[in-house]
Amino acid sequence: MQMLADLRLTRAPAAAFAAMGVFWGAVAATAPALKARAGLGDAELGLALLMATGGAALALLVAGRADRAFGLGATRLAALALGGALALLGLATTPLALAGALLLGGVATGLLDVTVNLRLARLEALAGRGLMNLAHGLYAFAYAGAALAAGLAREAGAALPALLAAAALVPLALALPIRGRDGDAGAAETRPAARAALAPGLVAAGGAVMIVGFLAEGASDGWAALHLERTLGAGAAAGALGPVILGLALGTGRIAAQALLRLADEARLLRAAAGLAALGTALAAAAPGLALTYAGFAAMGLGASVVVPLCLALVGRGAGEAGRPRAIAAVSFIGYGAFFFGPPLMGLLAEWQGLRVSFAAVAASLALVPLVLGPWLARAAGRG
Repeated sequence: MQMLADLRLTRAPAAAFAAMGVFWGAVAATAPALKARAGLGDAELGLALLMATGGAALALLVAGRADRAFGLGATRLAALALGGALALLGLATTPLALAGALLLGGVATGLLDVTVNLRLARLEALAGRGLMNLAHGLYAFAYAGAALAAGLAREAGAALPALLAAAALVPLALALPIRGRDGDAGAAETRPAARAALAPGLVAAGGAVMIVGFLAEGASDGWAALHLERTLGAGAAAGALGPVILGLALGTGRIAAQALLRLADEARLLRAAAGLAALGTALAAAAPGLALTYAGFAAMGLGASVVVPLCLALVGRGAGEAGRPRAIAAVSFIGYGAFFFGPPLMGLLAEWQGLRVSFAAVAASLALVPLVLGPWLARAAGRG
């Protein structure tokens, strides 16, 4: 079966993405307890989380060089650091300690994100088929599983240090298969000796698509539940279904895209998926009741799930072997800007006109991909 063969081929990148999913899933599920333990208000928690985003952005600047110098060793170090950051979060009782642990987790995330995507792009070039969506889908499922497990542990009364120490063991264990050329035969030999110039058009188009993709994914982090509860009057349990549906749809969409790539190329699938996400987000923004809003979030997650991995695949192929490390690092750095301006933008629009307008703005940005940004990226990558 092709899917099993792809999993064997990408076992090292898949393990790395699963480690990252476990970290952020555990953080999401324990955020209320971490906030209370460190004595933070909502604004202070937002600043602490911004440390993680800043750390990831800084790591992106050196991730390409780290990959060239250390290969899978850089990825393994990042996975180990994620385990250490989880353990430190469990011990954080002050705002400074919490911010420091999140900063470490952010740096590890940025380093792992770029080095794994570079590895996947090389493997795609060697295998002659798409592999990004499968590995990115494993991240989504690991995130959902870790969040569910941590939530159940909290409900059962588990102490926060013990809970996060146990969670930390998972990234540490997942770092074991990230070694040598395990699941990555031949990729290291293609590492270029020369430093290639960046293609400005490719980076600009890819960066724009990455911003839209990350903005759509970030809309699920708290805003979906708030929309359901505040706009539609849902209870806590009904409100929590919004992010759950989005998370499961993100993972399902990426796994499905792995099979769909045998029927359509990345450029066409990117435009179709972004169009579906735009329609789903618009439905979630305008729906008068819970059922239609859930359906909108499901369509949003299925479509948005593949925007980032397909964009990275196109950029990696368009940049060529010599330019691939710098191009993927550059578009990732640009895309991470969505995590800086996305939450304030969603919040300002919600304050001004409500969350329906906030989600309508996300829908409008997604519509730009099939209409403008997707064709631009396809031309820049030489596949239009």
